[in-house]
Amino acid sequence: MFCSNKVSRYAKHNRRFKRFCFCVLLSAFLLIVINGGFLRFQHPETLEVIPSPKIVSANVITSESLPVDSRLDSDQTPVLVMAASRQAALKNHLEQLLKFRRSPDAFPIIISQDGSTQSVTNLAASYANSSANIFFIHHKDRTGEGSPAQKAAKNYFFIAQHYKWALDRVFFEMGYESAIITEDDLDISEDFFSYFGATRQLLAKDKSLWCISAWNDNGAASVTDRSKSDLLYRTDFFPGLGWMLTVSVWKELSTNWPEAYWDDWLRRPEIRKGRSCIRPEVSRTAHNMKVAGKGSSNGLFKTFLSSIHLPDAPVDFSKVKMDTLLKPNYDRALAAILENAVAISVEELNKPLNTSLVYKVVYKNPRGKKV
Repeated sequence: MFCSNKVSRYAKHNRRFKRFCFCVLLSAFLLIVINGGFLRFQHPETLEVIPSPKIVSANVITSESLPVDSRLDSDQTPVLVMAASRQAALKNHLEQLLKFRRSPDAFPIIISQDGSTQSVTNLAASYANSSANIFFIHHKDRTGEGSPAQKAAKNYFFIAQHYKWALDRVFFEMGYESAIITEDDLDISEDFFSYFGATRQLLAKDKSLWCISAWNDNGAASVTDRSKSDLLYRTDFFPGLGWMLTVSVWKELSTNWPEAYWDDWLRRPEIRKGRSCIRPEVSRTAHNMKVAGKGSSNGLFKTFLSSIHLPDAPVDFSKVKMDTLLKPNYDRALAAILENAVAISVEELNKPLNTSLVYKVVYKNPRGKKV
């Protein structure tokens, strides 16, 4: 009887032990699937590399492995580099980004290529390195080629399509809250990241702002004060050419994105909705005319673009007071300046002026004619 009970107890304990082992193994398996499931999607030959907050140790990650509802650290602002067919331009731009980027964690770099130029694909893939927060996405499937809209707009049609595709990926799939967009033919200043790092807070604080731009469209040396490189302004004109926006703004823009000439579209009053951008006195981006080629404009603006240069020395923008750019503060200061400014006519602008005074030209319509 004793032996029978002992065997029975042993068999019972043995069954419990087996169930316990099975549960442990099942739990371990589930943990691997949940937390490490990306291994199933890891393809060494894949060129596309996409960052994810939950998947950080794989060298190469495909879009299928990216959680749809993932959200990255709100302190991260990627630099989305728009590229197509200019290998030398892309290399020059990437080298500058890497040279001046002090924090890879704060500023991931995402290279987005449009089209099928193999030399650009190879170059972008060679830079992609998830451990250095450098990623590569590739827009291969163009639509509308040969359509009336594409024939009328030429390359501007594909550029607009690429912008929408890339920004949709960055905001809606990768889950970033803000992004800086650059183009491959741009040079950047040494304080490029300092500028965007310090001004980003303004987009969160002031809903009357919808972008931060590194470009001053009137930034030629003859009309700017290069000794005041830390000066920043609000502008109603969308500057582009190295600019930052938020996911909330993109949600609004993406649904109505135009087929072509996207930057002109952004300047339309019904799209801008009275909002402003921040821009610097001295541009933090410049066109590198040696690598740019003729571009989509066929060199139409070469002389003008060549007149805009980077600052002579960097500025630590973390020490610049940004609250003065918030709309209530800025409007109040601007009103005081205008009230005390000396009124002159357009014709008087051609005469020598006292540089110690502030002048204003009052006009009634865009052409400056009195009505």
